[in-house]
Amino acid sequence: MQDSRQQQVRDPGEHDPLPGNVKSVLSLQSRKTERTHGLQRFLESVGYALGKPYFVVVLVAFVCTWILLNTLGRRAGFPPFDSPPFPWLQGIITFGSLVTATIVLAKQNLAAKREKRQSHLQLQLTMLTEQKVAKLIQLVEELRRDLPIIEDRRDPEAETLKNSPHAQTVLDIIEQHLEDE
Repeated sequence: MQDSRQQQVRDPGEHDPLPGNVKSVLSLQSRKTERTHGLQRFLESVGYALGKPYFVVVLVAFVCTWILLNTLGRRAGFPPFDSPPFPWLQGIITFGSLVTATIVLAKQNLAAKREKRQSHLQLQLTMLTEQKVAKLIQLVEELRRDLPIIEDRRDPEAETLKNSPHAQTVLDIIEQHLEDE
């Protein structure tokens, strides 16, 4: 008898959908990364490095070293390769700024594209959940009407909720409220 009870008691994590859901999301993200062009991945990694605090330290160290070599280098016997007001340094910084801005824009565009895709997926899942809940309400209402031991009564809220709203109707209501603000 005790053996049959032990067989009936299962590990609660055995039916937990969370690990499967996490694997699905990670799989989706890795497929998107694989489809991303190599140049885009390179720009993302460069953009990631540019966003780190150590990049500021490296940049300041570079500029200070450049200025010191060109101003104090004469005393050490090095001819200046970029005399004040440092036109080469200004050109390098300007070019670096242009490249950085382009990388940031490319990264933002990709992030916006991913966010749009993620938002669309979330909307689809929400709509599917809404349809499933509406179907469950319909089935519970049917069951309530069919069971003789349960008093049959009219529930206007359940009647309203068992009908899943159309996406266009929801969008129209949202737009109307946004216009009213």
